[in-house]
Order: sequence, then C-alpha cells, then structure tokens
Amino acid sequence: MELIKCPKCGSEMTDSKFCTVCGEKLSVSDSALQEAEHELLDKLREHEKTTGDPGTSVSHTDTPAPPRIQADERKQGHGPARVFMSVLLCIILFAFSFSALLHNLIRMSISDEAITETVSEIDIVTLMEEYEITEMIYASIPSEIVEAYDIRQSSLERLLEHPAVKEFASDKFSEYMSALAQGDSNFTLSKRDIIRFLEKNESIIQNETGYKLTSADYQKLDNYLSDSELLHEISINSILSTANTDPGLIKWALSTFAFIVLLILCAVTLFALIYLNRKHVRLAFLSIGITSCCLGLIYTILGLSLSNIILTAAGGSIKHSLINSILSYTMNTSLTYGLIILAIGLVLTGISVLLKKTAKQEN
Repeated sequence: MELIKCPKCGSEMTDSKFCTVCGEKLSVSDSALQEAEHELLDKLREHEKTTGDPGTSVSHTDTPAPPRIQADERKQGHGPARVFMSVLLCIILFAFSFSALLHNLIRMSISDEAITETVSEIDIVTLMEEYEITEMIYASIPSEIVEAYDIRQSSLERLLEHPAVKEFASDKFSEYMSALAQGDSNFTLSKRDIIRFLEKNESIIQNETGYKLTSADYQKLDNYLSDSELLHEISINSILSTANTDPGLIKWALSTFAFIVLLILCAVTLFALIYLNRKHVRLAFLSIGITSCCLGLIYTILGLSLSNIILTAAGGSIKHSLINSILSYTMNTSLTYGLIILAIGLVLTGISVLLKKTAKQEN
C-alpha cells in the first residue's frame, strides 16, 4: 500500500484526501486510493468469515471529517440570512425591553413611597427663595397683622419646612400621580383641602408666627380661592392641555395590562432569538449579551444625565436644584437598572468569547 506523507506536518497516511492530523489537502493518486479501499474491504470480509459478524461498511467516506472540513461546515451555519434575522431580533428585543423597563421605572417613580421620599428631600426654604414664594406670601399678609404679631419672613420659612407641610404636599402629590395614572383629568387641589389643612395645623401656625387664624381669615381665603384661577391652572386637565397630551393615552401607557403585554413580547422575541441560534450557542450568547450591554448603557446614561436633559428641554425655566430633588429617586433607580443589565450583558458577551477560544483550541 502506498503511503502518503503530509507536506505540512509530515504525518503519513494511506486512505484520505486530507491529513487527519492538521487537515491539509493531500495529493493522492486514484490508484493509491483504490488500493487502500480494496485492502479495507478485504480486511472486512476476513473479519466477517472469522467472527460471523457482518460489521459495518467501511470506506474512505466514513472516516471522520478533518478539522478543517468540520470548521467549514460550522461556518456554513452563519449565513447572511441567519445573521440578518439575529440582528433584527436583537433590535426588536432592545425596543421591547427598553419600553418595559421605562414603564416599570415610571410606575415606581410615581408610587407613594417614591413620592414621600422625593418630597422629604426637597429643601422647601431654598425652593421658596428661588421662586420668591416666601416673599409673595409675606407681602400678602396685611401690614397691621405683621406689625401686631411681629411676623417675620424667617417664621414663614420655618413653617413651610415643618414636617406637617411636607406630609400634606406628599399626600397631595401622590393623589395627583394616582389620578394621572387612572386618567382622571378633572382632579385638582381643592380649596377645601387647603382650608382643612390650615384648620388642622392652627397650633403650628400660631407657634411659628404668633398669629391665630380666625373664621374671618378662612372666609377671606375661601373667597380668594373661589375667584382665583390658581386651582384651575394646577389641575391635571389644564396641565395636560398645555402639553397637548391625551389623558386616555397616559392611562393606557401606564396600565398593568400594557406592562404585561410588553413582558410577553420580550419573552417571545428572546425565545425566537435563542431558537434561531439553537445550534450556534456562541452566537446566541453574543446576540443577547450585546443587546443587554446596549440597554444597560442607555439606562446608565439616563440615570446620570436625566436632570440635564429635562433642564435643556425646559429651556432653563425650572431650577436645577428642584429638578435634582424631584428626579433623585428616578435617576437612582435608572442608574441601578442600567448597571445591573450592563453587568449581565458583559457576562454573556464574555461567555461567548470563551466559547470561541475553546472552539479554536479544539481545532
């Protein structure tokens, strides 16, 4: 039998067109191949006569494909159509995941717990100074009352910073957000709410200012709020009309049903991506990993720069300190989401890289 020597690694073999060691293509004559095949068939017949076992048919086509051929077969699975569909599914998965996380982030940000935390962090005094609200309230008090009870502006600041005031603001803000999520566009702060709050905290007002509210004061306030457009301007309907936003759309967008639909779409898209690459585990890990990295990066950036984005959109009409206080909970939650998802994406991408290195070593 003629021995064939591999010109690349020097190994000798008799019955292959490719080197079984390095995969190099060999120049084998037809006569040598026929001789090798006849010898294998003779050995098979002799084995059958001796043992009575027909065995299995042996030919040069039954030998394992050389490493280079196996690599070529694997590469054929990563066709343009598969890659295109994988990219398309990644984009769809990113869009659905981003929407689901954004929905959950908004719902968490308008929860009672989040609003209470946000209001507690707001520096009422600084806020009042920036918008000159304290001066406006002080100027509205009759001069004879100011002189008689020696009411100072600092007394009003301490009153506005009192926990009872923050609790009232937190409760009303929670009611606003709840009404907005339910699509109740008629909700607003009523004059009865304001008067009831003052009646409940008369002692606090008297301790801070030295003045005790009378029934005549409440009547004047009632008349003022009835004639003023203030309560109408801060109603949900007025705010949404100014922003040209449909309350029904907000109600649907923030509903539990919408969130469940988004989760189902995410799960279906993820399943489709994994099924498409079921024979290519490395590509599946890489696709999901890159998508997670992009999603995590977006939410990390959002958590770090949301206040600046709002300030730019508002054109500087809102104070930076107020935005930071209001959005502190949302920004921290967004940053947490982003870092966790980014870490998951890096792990999945790292697994893909390790699988690629392992495959190269095996070849």
